[in-house]
Amino acid sequence: MKTVIVTLPADAARKIEKYFSKNVDWCKQPCNISPMPDQPDPSKRVLSARISRELYKKLQKAARASKEGFNDYVRMILVSKTDHIELTKADYDQILREKQEYIAQQKKKKG
Repeated sequence: MKTVIVTLPADAARKIEKYFSKNVDWCKQPCNISPMPDQPDPSKRVLSARISRELYKKLQKAARASKEGFNDYVRMILVSKTDHIELTKADYDQILREKQEYIAQQKKKKG
């Protein structure tokens, strides 16, 4: 298994979490998506997905063929798979709270 780490805007990360809570049909094996700690940009979240080595190699080849960087290619797939997911006001409120909490934690570390 390989781990793919991609940085996404918080709203895209939330859409992806909603998508994966319902299905993982685009991935041959279940993808374990989890937020990563110590993110440098409060408006983004880092997601880690554990995938088979075969799928990882396919993603590498597809990214090269499309002339995209690996992370950009994976991000493009994730965003395209979740474009139809609608976020609610509660989702955006949660995103805002998470961003504010992150900023507060960073200020605490510095101060």
